[in-house]
Amino acid sequence: MIRLLAFDLDGTLIRSEELKAQSYAWAAEQLRPGIDRGEVERAYGHLVGHSREEISRSLVDTFSLAPEAREHASGASREPWQTYVGIRLERYRAMLADRDLVRANTWPEAAALLEQAREVAERVALVTTSECWAATAVLNALDWHDHFDAVVTADDVPSVKPHPAGYDLAMERLGARGDRTLAIEDSPAGLRAALAAGIQPLAVPTHYTRARVAKMVEAGEVGAAAVVAPEALAETVHRRVSEMAG
Repeated sequence: MIRLLAFDLDGTLIRSEELKAQSYAWAAEQLRPGIDRGEVERAYGHLVGHSREEISRSLVDTFSLAPEAREHASGASREPWQTYVGIRLERYRAMLADRDLVRANTWPEAAALLEQAREVAERVALVTTSECWAATAVLNALDWHDHFDAVVTADDVPSVKPHPAGYDLAMERLGARGDRTLAIEDSPAGLRAALAAGIQPLAVPTHYTRARVAKMVEAGEVGAAAVVAPEALAETVHRRVSEMAG
């Protein structure tokens, strides 16, 4: 048994990256009716793991949405990306308030591992780049509050992934060390955050992150054995925990 098993949220436990992609595309369409929402979703896919500001700035630039955003702001002293993300957040909040939608977008293998987490770890943490309101909405929808001994969100740290602050705080709160902690992630930003905190990560990439995680393997940033298919996640975690305990 290890001291701490830490889970990422977006893209790891739930398919929130799908929901986020849809919300960014919906917001772009509000600014420019007729825009190809599929193109926006694909562009978002290359930005998974980055901050909301970075994503919004990039999409505004990529699709030249600044004029429409300024017009929508009606003279308010906001940057175009802020107007865009404000529209997008209205949609995303509504999506996370839909319990059935959230439940339909869980990753079943990771959710099953969460249910078994106490078998392999003394403590369980959620370490997410999402803000507290978003993480809380997901935990409420899935009745997962009791599954975690600590929840670290973007509101708790000065810098989000790939900075290790979130993992550092989770370990501090739960009395864990990096060599006794295992992290489950899906994106390069999350993997780099865990590694920087001295934690062994396992990657379960999605179609949004698979190519970039593969580049990390090619560059030697993470070992090939650390990248697992969803159906092999539980078995791999149990094997890795046994190795760490030994």
